Amino acid sequence: MISRRDFLRLGLGTAAGVYVGGKLWAGSGGSAFGAVKPAVTLTAPTKDRLQVLSVRGTHAEIGKAIGGELGMDTQAFIYEQRKWFQGLKKYARSRDGKANLSRMRKAAEKHTPQAMAELTAWSSACGVSMDEMFILNCKNEIDAFSNSQRGCPGCSSVALKNEKGIWLLHNEDGHPANEGRMFLLDAKPAGGSAFVSHTYPGLLSGNASWLNEHGVFMTCNYIPSAKVKAGIPRYFLYRQAIEARSVEAAVELYTHPERAFAGHHFIGSMVSRELVSLEFTPDKHSLEKVEGLSWHTNHLVHKSMAAECQIDEYITESSAPRYARLAELLGVAKPAEVTPEQIQKVLSDHESTPTTICRHAPPDPRGMTLGQARFEAGAKPVRPFAAKYIKGFPCEGKWESYSL
Repeated sequence: MISRRDFLRLGLGTAAGVYVGGKLWAGSGGSAFGAVKPAVTLTAPTKDRLQVLSVRGTHAEIGKAIGGELGMDTQAFIYEQRKWFQGLKKYARSRDGKANLSRMRKAAEKHTPQAMAELTAWSSACGVSMDEMFILNCKNEIDAFSNSQRGCPGCSSVALKNEKGIWLLHNEDGHPANEGRMFLLDAKPAGGSAFVSHTYPGLLSGNASWLNEHGVFMTCNYIPSAKVKAGIPRYFLYRQAIEARSVEAAVELYTHPERAFAGHHFIGSMVSRELVSLEFTPDKHSLEKVEGLSWHTNHLVHKSMAAECQIDEYITESSAPRYARLAELLGVAKPAEVTPEQIQKVLSDHESTPTTICRHAPPDPRGMTLGQARFEAGAKPVRPFAAKYIKGFPCEGKWESYSL
């Protein structure tokens, strides 16, 4: 049963389309992509399944499809977050802000032109200026430049590798304004790699979990680094990394020497059965292979990164308590005996409100768990590759499979 909110949003946002078999097909009144229109399909959400936007075309055509079909969600998110967004714009108008944003934009245009083309078309189709869309997609760097990083909720991840295979489960946490507006982008860029990616309204895909046609998959954890530089914004590198053909290629993109900010990623392969943990700041990185159980929240934990400067308030308020709770629940587990169902139960934990692993809003109005991703691979690759997602709280939902 589709909710009234979802029905109204989809109905208003796609009036030019026609529903056939639960899917929306662009009609003659849809967005014009030129003489030959790319394939664009919007599958309506259900109680348990995410809405899925399927697009085949150039990067610009993918961006235009997102903006045309789901642009109202981008506008609504910005409106609901307008006070916070005005703060980003205020920094962007300052002397330092203008200089830093200009350098970051030039870096994005030079090193990630496909991501820029996608965002530019998204902007045009959804009616939000490119300057504003660029600011939104540089929000982490702007917060760091303006010393505005504050304690707030974040994501939690658990990775497992044993003789039976590899598993990666991840709670995607974000502001409640994203609730009901996140979608799964099922894209096949012309000349690029097909992928599915859990996507936020207004933000380039790659900031949340993804899986591509090469069997490479990824989860992401924000890191409150005190270091930032006017290089390639993280969301632009993340969008580029979605199409990586191997774990090694993804690592190379995330650690680009011109990167602007910090991050953590679990990256794996359903083909090679590799599973790694990557931490980085603008000028240093650490790569560790996952053997047995590994978990991560929103601060650096690799020994080689211990000296890197982070925002203590962010860590002590939310990330450290969640990490400690994961260690308490998983530290005595035997990796050979752990199942993904047990990991899901751990990621559904509600101990220590409001800094819980599975977070509801309220009691914490700043953030909530928006969904859960699951990736796995056994002894042999199984095609077609598929990602599993729980829509909403992992304590209440069930996994649904999405194949490439």
